[in-house]
Amino acid sequence: VRNTVRGMLPKTRLGRAQLKKLKVYAGPNHPHAAQDPQVLELADARRSA
Repeated sequence: VRNTVRGMLPKTRLGRAQLKKLKVYAGPNHPHAAQDPQVLELADARRSA
């Protein structure tokens, strides 16, 4: 995956800096947890008008 991303990045200092920040994990487990969205119940605006 890293080599694939490297091929898509520019071949400049900026590309090298971006590649340093790339984190690749083997498998679905990683320490970066996604946001935990909460369900928000809204009244149907079409019915209340």
